[in-house]
Amino acid sequence: MGSRRHSGGRYDFVDDPDEREKRLLNKKFGKSARISSGSGTKKRSASKPIYISPEDNYEDISRNAQIEEKRQEARRQGKPDYWVEKAPPKRKITGITQKARKAFRQLKWWLGSNTSNYRFRTYSALKNLIGFVALLILTLTVYANVESLNEKPFLFLRIGSIALVALTIGSIILLKRFYVNLKYGYKGSRNAIKLLLFLALFMLAIGVYANQDTVFPTLKEKYENINLGKFNPLIFTYKTVSGKAEEVTGGALGKIENILNCPEGYELVDEDCISLYITNPVEKEFEYVVDGKLDKINFELYGGINDYLAGKPKFYYCPPDCSQEDFELKVISEPQQSEQLDKLVELIQSKESESDEQARIAISLVQKIDYDWGALETGTLTGRYPYEVLFDERGVCGEKAKLLAYLLKEIGYGVVLFNYSDHQAVGVKCPKQYSLNGSGYCFIETTRPTIPTNDKENYVLSGPLGNPTSITLVNEGDSFESIKKEYEDAKEWNKIREMGFVLSQTQYNRWTSLVNKYGIEIDKVI
Repeated sequence: MGSRRHSGGRYDFVDDPDEREKRLLNKKFGKSARISSGSGTKKRSASKPIYISPEDNYEDISRNAQIEEKRQEARRQGKPDYWVEKAPPKRKITGITQKARKAFRQLKWWLGSNTSNYRFRTYSALKNLIGFVALLILTLTVYANVESLNEKPFLFLRIGSIALVALTIGSIILLKRFYVNLKYGYKGSRNAIKLLLFLALFMLAIGVYANQDTVFPTLKEKYENINLGKFNPLIFTYKTVSGKAEEVTGGALGKIENILNCPEGYELVDEDCISLYITNPVEKEFEYVVDGKLDKINFELYGGINDYLAGKPKFYYCPPDCSQEDFELKVISEPQQSEQLDKLVELIQSKESESDEQARIAISLVQKIDYDWGALETGTLTGRYPYEVLFDERGVCGEKAKLLAYLLKEIGYGVVLFNYSDHQAVGVKCPKQYSLNGSGYCFIETTRPTIPTNDKENYVLSGPLGNPTSITLVNEGDSFESIKKEYEDAKEWNKIREMGFVLSQTQYNRWTSLVNKYGIEIDKVI
């Protein structure tokens, strides 16, 4: 059949249906489309394809029947009898498969062979490293002198802090560039060098893990010592509790809230909230024995805080519906005393780097504080606060137990209080085989120097302790893993005591060794 074409018009008239369909498609959707018909499919790419409606369901109809039905429907509606099919979407890879492929690509990149694109650029790396070291030194210098640099602000900006922030950002950028150079240098290295580097990093990780008690507390301490307020480039004004307008020029950002409203019992002094009870200082000396070595800690206490705590109620401090355990936990965590007891914890930690050794110091220090015989004989057992025990250098079982519980908690251990009918002792988290009745907490007596884990002693008014009537959880923390030494010594101590007063020379020497090792006071009986 022939065709007529309008040479200058806006449309063409074509007699052939297929040709007419192609031209209509080209006119409406662009130069290409996928055209399906009953006799077959001619491939064209369309910029705006037409799809079968999602409501159509042709699962049980053949493909040619689907196409023909669509063509007939289009003809009935006076539309071009074409049908454009959407290409089936690619199946998305999700879940574990996707993660596995991503991990494989990362591993393939790191373990890939040496190419010209991946190599260690010595000059660039050296330049970045020298620049980083120089900026780091300059940053530390500015950090140490930022207060003097901030004395002359520009408008509301602190010049020293702005310089500190800029130098810190510059140091991080240079360090990142140096790391990228190392990364590509590693990528371009031979496999033998990669293996050696991997082994070195692996051994370093093992070393850090083995010394985590030293490494992580040190890093944490260094982080906590950073004064973030020095990085604050803005000058704020605020009103103090007295209503006087002042300027925040230093101190950590977190101090601003405390400055605006100091807690009860504190006053604002040089941008810090200071206790009102820091008065009448007294220097105290506390002895302790660890592995037979006698040492001491000098600690400053304040009569003002002691008087404040002595005046606090001892039995109605918490609401009427609270339990005895709630009251005891409030006694242990009283804010005024906690601030001061934390300083004693720091002194203990300065003596030893290992936390288990710090625990041994705390245990012996509390045990060597005198028992309060006067309160026992007169019946004036008021349940004093741990700070009062330190200030008066004496206490009964419950008072000394709460003091030790606080110290062990702040060192980082899991701690409980073992409550008996007329006695109280401390439990420190430890391996189950050494614990009291399989509780997971090892028994620690505080009334006098004794071997930790030994609950077989006799005590005034109570005799053998038996099983605790209740356990009060103070803190969920670390485990005293090396307490096996004390456990074995306690077993031997009790075995020797069962032999009576007549001992062989070997047994007597061992008994004397244990007495000296733990500073046991033979002439004192509790």
